[in-house]
Amino acid sequence: MAHGQRPAVSRRREIGGPSARSLLMTMLGEFVLPRGGSVWTQALVSALALLGVENKSARQALARTAAERWLASERVGRQVRWSLTPPGQRLLSEGARRIYSFGQDEVHWDGHWLLLLVSVPESQRDLRQQIRTQLNRAGFGSPATGVWVSPHANRQAEGQRILADAGVKARRCHSSPATAR
Repeated sequence: MAHGQRPAVSRRREIGGPSARSLLMTMLGEFVLPRGGSVWTQALVSALALLGVENKSARQALARTAAERWLASERVGRQVRWSLTPPGQRLLSEGARRIYSFGQDEVHWDGHWLLLLVSVPESQRDLRQQIRTQLNRAGFGSPATGVWVSPHANRQAEGQRILADAGVKARRCHSSPATAR
C-alpha cells in the first residue's frame, strides 16, 4: 500500500463486524431482559467500548433503539436509565427462544408457504426498515418489494402482529401449498 493511502476497507462494519446496534441488542437480551430491570447509559456505553464501539456510535444505537420504541429512558438527575419496553421485551424474548432452541426440534415442512403482501410508501423509510428488520427476525424473506415469504405457515399470527404493531395492514396473509415444477 502506498504511503498515505487508506486501506480498501477501513470501517469495521464494512468487513462484516457486528454493528453497534446488534451488539447493544445482544447485551440487552443477555443481561437486561433476564433481570427485568434497567441499565444506566454509561454502563451500556462502557460495555460497548470494550467491544470496540465508539462512544458516539453507542449513543446513536441507544437513540435509534429508543426511537423504535424498544427502550424507554428515565432521567435521574444528570444521568439516564434505560428499560426495555413491553414490545422490546417481547422482541428479545422471541429472539432468545429462537436462538436457544435452534436445532432442538426437527421441523417437517408441510409444503405450505406463508405469504404477506405489505405496502408501505417509500416516504416512510424508517417504518419500512422497522418492518423489514422484524419480519427478517421472524424468519420471513423478501423475494420482491412488498412480498414476504416464510416456509413456516404457523407464523401467520406473528407476521400479522408485527404489521399491526407497526400500524400497517397486510393486504393478504395466505398459506398455500408448494408446487413442484
